[in-house]
Amino acid sequence: MSGIRYPEELKIEAVKQVTDRGYKIGEVAKRLGVTPKSMHDWIKKYGDTGSQHQTITGQQDELRQLKAQLRRVTEERDILKEAAVYFASELDFPDFTRHLLAWKNSLLQTALEKHLQCDYVV
Repeated sequence: MSGIRYPEELKIEAVKQVTDRGYKIGEVAKRLGVTPKSMHDWIKKYGDTGSQHQTITGQQDELRQLKAQLRRVTEERDILKEAAVYFASELDFPDFTRHLLAWKNSLLQTALEKHLQCDYVV
C-alpha cells in the first residue's frame, strides 16, 4: 500500500511545529492530513532529542532555583512572624484595642452618614 510521499522540508517543518512551537502531535497531523503515527515516525527521524534534553535540564534548573527561593522567603516570613509576636507582646493591648475600636466606630459612623445622605428613587 503506497501513500502520499511528502517532501522532507514539510516533514521537518511539521516536526518543528511539535518540538519547537509546542503544538500537539494530533493537531499537526490532522492539519496536514497524516496519521499521528506518521508524525511520531517523523519526530523520531527528524526531531532533535538534544534540544528536548536541554529543555528538561533547563526546567529542572529553574525548579531548583524556585525551590531555593521559596525556602528563603519562607524563612523570612517565619522571622517576621516571630518579630510580630515579640512586638505585639510589648504593646499595651487595652490601649491598642480602645484605639482600634474607636477607629472602627468612626468608619461605621462615616459610612452610615453617607448612606443616610443618599436620595433613593422609588
